[in-house]
Amino acid sequence: MKTHTPKTVKKTLHDVAMVLGNPVASIGIPFILAGVIASQAVKPFKGDLSGTTLALVYIGGTALLCWILTDLYARFTGRRILRAIEKDYGPLTRAHVYKVFAEAKGGDLIDLDIPALARSYNEAN
Repeated sequence: MKTHTPKTVKKTLHDVAMVLGNPVASIGIPFILAGVIASQAVKPFKGDLSGTTLALVYIGGTALLCWILTDLYARFTGRRILRAIEKDYGPLTRAHVYKVFAEAKGGDLIDLDIPALARSYNEAN
């Protein structure tokens, strides 16, 4: 029987950002930034490359940068959300929320009432 191992910090922060944050922003902001960076990177080669090659380089660069930036932005957002929970409620509540996400398996329904959780740890305002 296979036992469940907790997720990595990176995956846990990503999950926190996607569930408690804004998933549209977690993908949209890195996508727009990747497009801007890729367009600036291919600008010097406009006269040297054919239109098709230039488009492929632009699309490939945007996709690669988007993948990298989405991962970084999600981790940043996950940390920011957990810091906000700690600021609003306390360290025990933040630790509990992190633990819930770290131990959740794929497809698990996460039902968190953070104010009630904070009250149970006597950290409610």
